[in-house]
Amino acid sequence: MIEKLKTDLLMDEGFSLHVYKDTLDNLTVGVGHLLENGEDLKEDDDISWEELWEFMRVDMMIAVGACDKLFYKWAYLPEEVQLILANMAFNLGYHRLRGFKKLAAAIFGRDYAKAAIEMKNSRWYGQVGDRSKRLVKRMELMS
Repeated sequence: MIEKLKTDLLMDEGFSLHVYKDTLDNLTVGVGHLLENGEDLKEDDDISWEELWEFMRVDMMIAVGACDKLFYKWAYLPEEVQLILANMAFNLGYHRLRGFKKLAAAIFGRDYAKAAIEMKNSRWYGQVGDRSKRLVKRMELMS
């Protein structure tokens, strides 16, 4: 599952070995990795491929951990549903994904058509462009 998630995220997030400011003015590097206090990098610094993969590995584990907390019996969901939700968690983070209560209820009920509708009925859907459309389509195919 992790290798598939890695492939999806590289397509959806892109990557950069160069520290830059994202659209919200946050310092970012690698595969959508937001730099935090204590990470000794500043705008225009560069990282190695090894650092990129380590940031990505940790960020993917955080996303999967968020899903494990937010979605009942996460480990027993179909792999495709896990990939979709982990992609969303990577993009949104735990706290914002936690706000998708109707999505969580649909996942709990294994109603993937309803889950796709709830994904569409969110601000996230309009904010991330093609990524959300692809993820919704994949969720619709699960029903």
